[in-house]
Amino acid sequence: MAQATLDILSLVLERLTTTHKADLQLTKTGSVYLTALEEKRAALSSLPPGLLGMPVAQELKGTDELHDALRLALELNIRSHLECPLTPEHTRKLLQEGADKLEALLPGKRASYPAEAAAAKRLREAQPSLQPALEQIPVAGGTLADWLDAMIEQGERLDALLSTRGDTLSTSDRAQAAALRGEIAGLLSRLRAALRDELAFDPSLPQDLEKRLFAYYDSLLAARRPSSKPAAPVES
Repeated sequence: MAQATLDILSLVLERLTTTHKADLQLTKTGSVYLTALEEKRAALSSLPPGLLGMPVAQELKGTDELHDALRLALELNIRSHLECPLTPEHTRKLLQEGADKLEALLPGKRASYPAEAAAAKRLREAQPSLQPALEQIPVAGGTLADWLDAMIEQGERLDALLSTRGDTLSTSDRAQAAALRGEIAGLLSRLRAALRDELAFDPSLPQDLEKRLFAYYDSLLAARRPSSKPAAPVES
């Protein structure tokens, strides 16, 4: 049988502890093992994304797009209030000061991920001085100050993702992941064996329960097995 990777185990634990939680609780075995499954799922979720086989580049791209969208919304809203003749003068003055500070702290529109991550740190430090101006403008979700906070959070997320790329993962991270993979695979194996025993001793239980609980796991493992067919030639 193909070896279960961390990303497969993550998907299986999520399915068992959510979709099939009620099925697990039909048996004494499942009820006993449920807490351990939930604990292992939490441990997996704390690992760096690069160790779970997640496409970190894709996460970076999505985070950057959200960051840029929040920045655009923030800047357009400030500009519209500055240009609107109905904006009170004291509000206009505060917004102009805030806009000037933002312009000095933010990188160019097509800045790199590291540049945006670095800007997020500067903005977090300057956030208290920007709040009075941005709190003047109510928007969906609160005020412009909340939009700024959301943008900074995405910049900080970029920084976290950059630090978890595969080439920066520490030896201890990899060792922890390898140990956890073995623990979860062993836990699932013991759960399956104990479940079979309980089903054999208690005919009142649904006899397709093992299939219900483990069909997804089996299908993921089967999909990982190398195909016996030769690869089709790639046409140029």
